[in-house]
Amino acid sequence: MNVYQYLNSKDVAEHLEKIGFQFTSLEAARVIENCNHINLAEKHDAFRLLMEKMPDEEITAAPAFSTLHSLLKEHISAEEKMVQSFESEEEGYLYEFRYAGFMDGIKMPFHREHLTYRELKKEIKSIPRHLEICEGIEEFIIEKINIETKDSTLLVLTKNGEPMSIENLDFYYEPYTVLHFENGFRAIFPHPFQKGDLVCGIDNKTPFVFIEAKENTVAGYHLTNTGLKEQEIYTFPLELEYCRKGLKGKEKALAAVSDFVKGKTDLATFANLYHKAELEGYAEKIRISLRENL
Repeated sequence: MNVYQYLNSKDVAEHLEKIGFQFTSLEAARVIENCNHINLAEKHDAFRLLMEKMPDEEITAAPAFSTLHSLLKEHISAEEKMVQSFESEEEGYLYEFRYAGFMDGIKMPFHREHLTYRELKKEIKSIPRHLEICEGIEEFIIEKINIETKDSTLLVLTKNGEPMSIENLDFYYEPYTVLHFENGFRAIFPHPFQKGDLVCGIDNKTPFVFIEAKENTVAGYHLTNTGLKEQEIYTFPLELEYCRKGLKGKEKALAAVSDFVKGKTDLATFANLYHKAELEGYAEKIRISLRENL
C-alpha cells in the first residue's frame, strides 16, 4: 500500500519513498487520519484499503478493541453515522458557518450564526464566493448546536464543500485517540532535513532554521519579536518542508543563520549579514507604518 501519498509533507514523502521506509499498520492509520488533502470519504476508503493490504495489529491504547482493524471498522462506521446525523434536518438545532483558522493572525471576517438547515445548504453552495473574498482559505467549519443542551458537532468542509472531518465531545475521546500521533507512535521518523536547513511547516508561512528532531518537537532557530531565539517548535518532522517562499524583511536574517550553522560563513560575515537583515526589516516596518498613516 502506498502510504507516502497520505503524508502532508511532499518533501518527507519523497524521502521516505526513496529510502523504501515501511510503516507499520498503526503508523499508516495515523498518517491517513492526519492527512489534510483528502476528504472524509477518501479517508475511509484509505482505511478500507489498509485493512485489505496491511496486516492487523494488536493495540493496547484502546481497551475496547483488541486489534487495529476492529477499531478502524468502528471508526469508519461511527463517522459515517455522525455525518448522516449532521445532515438530517432536526428541530431544536441551529448551525453556525465560518472559516476555519486564521489568516496573518487576524480572525476571518466571515461568520454566519443561527442558521437553519435550509439556510446552511445555501451557505455551502456559496463557498466559491467566499473563496473570492478571502484568498487562501482551504477549509470551512459548520457547527451543529443543540439549543437546549448546547452540545455540538463540528464538521469541517473542504473548499469544494465536501466533508473533511467530523467530531463531537461524545465521540473523540478514548478509544479513538489511538489514531492520533501518540500512544506508542514511533518517536522519530527518517526525514531529509539536516542541521542548518531552512524549513517551515506545511502552511509555508513561518520559516525557521532546523537544528534537530526530538520526540514531540523540533528544535530550531526562530525569529521572535525580541529577535533570534533557539527554541522547541511544536511540530513533527513529518509536517515540515523545505522553505521555498521568498524571505522578506527580518526573515532574511534566517538565511544568514542557515549559512552560519552549515559552516558556509564565519562569525564576522554572519554578524554583518544578520544585522543588515535586521535593519532592512526595521526599515520596511517604518515604511509600512508611514504609508498607513498618510
